[in-house]
Amino acid sequence: MLAANALLDSGANGEAFIHPRSLPILLNRLHLEPRYLLNPLQLRGYNGTNTEAVQEYYEADLLVDGRRIPSRLLVCNTGRHDIILGRSWFAKANVLIDCKNRCLHWPAGQPYEAIHRLQIPRNEMFTSPDHPDHQADADRRDAQLEALETESEPRRILQRPAASPSINKPHATPLDISIINAAEFTRACDTQGSLYGRINISAIDRVIDFKKSNQSWDEIQKQEEEENMRLVDQKLPKEYRHLKHVFSKKEGNQLPPH
Repeated sequence: MLAANALLDSGANGEAFIHPRSLPILLNRLHLEPRYLLNPLQLRGYNGTNTEAVQEYYEADLLVDGRRIPSRLLVCNTGRHDIILGRSWFAKANVLIDCKNRCLHWPAGQPYEAIHRLQIPRNEMFTSPDHPDHQADADRRDAQLEALETESEPRRILQRPAASPSINKPHATPLDISIINAAEFTRACDTQGSLYGRINISAIDRVIDFKKSNQSWDEIQKQEEEENMRLVDQKLPKEYRHLKHVFSKKEGNQLPPH
């Protein structure tokens, strides 16, 4: 959910208006498609003078005071506000403005979304540049893995049967890898069809060490278990020695008897 600065203006004879400066976020992050009116709409200011003719608009859901309202946003200069909600929007939502108590009165049947949602500030919506030190470290690790792959024994790869000429092979999708912040990662995970996982630097180092050694994976795990239990013997107080088995990684990866 993207937080925006909106003005409630019951004197604006329209539904909703959005400033052009917010368009990059709509196009690049929210993936909204522009729509166009059949005929340009002439706008007039508060003093009745003609200002500009608009034709481009976007359709999006606005979450106002916990209520989700599908809205049509006309693109025009809204001054210092990101969005202006006009008279037609209030009529569509059937909501009344209570100026005395500084609140909105909604109809009883209007559903309220009592769900905590992540609000993303505008300055967090754009990917920060990669840190040169972080990128250099990632390149170094990639080079080590590639060097180890080339030094390993050649593998026999079975040839796939030739594809039928009538079948069009899909083009390979290029990968875009970059460091992102928590807000962007959360939005990417919520995107339909996205896949995500995790890996840490220590796991990558373990893979590099494993490929450098001539040991099997079981032997490496056995050595790690022995080293772990040696540290437990050194640091675990005597009165808790009967609980030594709970610190075993090997037993921790197994289900208890049932």
